[in-house]
Amino acid sequence: MKKKSPRSASARSEDGVGPVGGTRHAGQIDWTKLRRRVGRRPSPSITATRTLAGELQRLREEQGVSLVQLADRTGVAPATLIKFESRHQPISVEILAALAGELGYELTLTKRPST
Repeated sequence: MKKKSPRSASARSEDGVGPVGGTRHAGQIDWTKLRRRVGRRPSPSITATRTLAGELQRLREEQGVSLVQLADRTGVAPATLIKFESRHQPISVEILAALAGELGYELTLTKRPST
């Protein structure tokens, strides 16, 4: 039979709260796991990021520009674009502006109508 490694998922620190060698302290809540369990709606910023990612991908594809071509033209790593377009990672406003600019668009802010 195999011996359990002290760093296995079931191993606990001396206080019994966090994993051995982990960074959690007694009484600290793992908010990431809690949010997953609660199933909250995505925040407005996450929704906006996903919308922008989809829009950028649509514009890129309409112009017949591949993801790698856009990455080369802007100096952004292809992996960054892949993660952004697949809605797994947000990007900075600077990168978004560079990508939009390369596709012939600019970022603008528009005031929302008051509700």
